Amino acid sequence: MTESFGFQETPQLKGIACPNQHDLYGIIINMKAIQVTLDEALLDRLDRDEEVRRDGRSAVLRRAADQYLRQRRRRSIAEAYRLAYDGAAGVETELAGWSDEGVWPAE
Repeated sequence: MTESFGFQETPQLKGIACPNQHDLYGIIINMKAIQVTLDEALLDRLDRDEEVRRDGRSAVLRRAADQYLRQRRRRSIAEAYRLAYDGAAGVETELAGWSDEGVWPAE
């Protein structure tokens, strides 16, 4: 192993600089290992993917989970706006009778 700038070149990843073990520990300690069950066909498709082979299953699944949660939040916010502004909130009954009051004065 050679070391430069706090990174070590490992034999398994020849030519790729990886953080040394001490630095990796700081990254790993903020993550929790979980167990996920996938059917074999899905796992095979996942393992054949170029991004998975390059970055690893965990990294790709982390990004997928993050993307899912962001999309879900956007949908939730969009639904809240839709409910607030499509009349479902009862604004028509609250402001009933005021539409005639908002006319421009005669010149």
